[in-house]
Amino acid sequence: MDDLAIDASGENLRLWQRLLNRMTSRKGLQVLLCVPTRLGLGTPQKLQDVRDHCLLNAITTLRTSHANRFAVFCPGVGAGRSLHINSTSVIIDDAYCLTGTTHLTRRGLSWDSSLAAAVFDQQLTDGRPRDILNFRQQLLADRLGLPITRVPNDPAELVQAVRALDLRGSNKL
Repeated sequence: MDDLAIDASGENLRLWQRLLNRMTSRKGLQVLLCVPTRLGLGTPQKLQDVRDHCLLNAITTLRTSHANRFAVFCPGVGAGRSLHINSTSVIIDDAYCLTGTTHLTRRGLSWDSSLAAAVFDQQLTDGRPRDILNFRQQLLADRLGLPITRVPNDPAELVQAVRALDLRGSNKL
């Protein structure tokens, strides 16, 4: 999660900038980001520092330009302890889901061994893809430590709810 070029000698993707541009052009786009506070056990401190710097810059940019449509959190598992996340899940418009051990980095997508499942849900209930919506709600309920009935269905309400939990200093985050 940074604004660094992925391939300086080829196509300069700048994925974070693309997300920022998309949020600017699509006023209804809501982004909820769940990231661990610490990288894996044994990660060199310098790598953690670089990751933290890049992530904080990216988060600050989105918070500055789209504060009401962006929230970031790390699930808590106790006082001052964060959950170590060993999987990646990306859900887009409740219609596409990628979940598994694949890391969404150049290295993770190109070289590392991993296993992930990608699902595209075309079966609609009330105009919405039901299976991936249910997966998203259950995933968030588990990460936030809340009953599934407390997880807002509307993306804007969900982002606001996570921001409110964060501002309140909830022990869930």
